[in-house]
Amino acid sequence: MSLWVLDTDHLSLFQRGHPLVYKRIKETKSENIATTIVTVEEQMRGWLNAIKKASRSETRILAYQGLSGAIKYFTNTKILDFTQAADNCYQQLIEQRIRIGFWTRDRVGAGLEI
Repeated sequence: MSLWVLDTDHLSLFQRGHPLVYKRIKETKSENIATTIVTVEEQMRGWLNAIKKASRSETRILAYQGLSGAIKYFTNTKILDFTQAADNCYQQLIEQRIRIGFWTRDRVGAGLEI
């Protein structure tokens, strides 16, 4: 069995209905799909920030709908923990100045303990 671990970028593409990403994920059994707690944190932080910044009713409603949708998605998705071993790996990568993902301090890749 292969486990597909969705990072924040791929999960966002899936949630927005990107044709290729959506098709591939839908073709995969749901028990073979997971994400990390770091992705959960990033998505929650993003929706909460959108709610905080919303100055118009329509924008606020969309932000709350996004937050609700994310919570519903994560309720039915396997979430991989960020463990001490993962943090140790993350710290080693930081010390070596190795870039992980787009952001220098991205913890998703380092957080995988499968």
